[in-house]
Amino acid sequence: MKKSIIEKISSYENFIEDKLKKDLRDLEELLSKKNEQHKLWQDLKNFIQHVNEFKNEELNTTFELGLGIFLGAKIENAETVIVNIGCDCYLDMYFDEAVKYADIRMKYLKKEIDFLRQQAELNGFAPSVTISLFLDNAQTNDSR
Repeated sequence: MKKSIIEKISSYENFIEDKLKKDLRDLEELLSKKNEQHKLWQDLKNFIQHVNEFKNEELNTTFELGLGIFLGAKIENAETVIVNIGCDCYLDMYFDEAVKYADIRMKYLKKEIDFLRQQAELNGFAPSVTISLFLDNAQTNDSR
């Protein structure tokens, strides 16, 4: 191969290593955060549904205060739950409202997750197509 072709391939490889792989890592990190948020909303929905089943009975539960500290609690005659809706704003919601809100948040997060996965696939696929097209073009020029 000609020296210019080798230099071009090397520059493409450097671009892939320096830019595209970093972008893929960033996408992977963001995707992981979105998946974790989706899991938290699903856990909240499951908890609300569980509490709603036993809302007329006394229910013992444990929850995390933070920093690995857990607290036991009794839930008596619960009808509402306080939900963090973002920006440290909390709303007191009835169980059915909270479940609907969790469904909306999960639906939105699912769309974001699907989009990020699509972006990751495109970013992973683009370098191989670019190099393949470049090599095909180089071979065509060499055969002339």
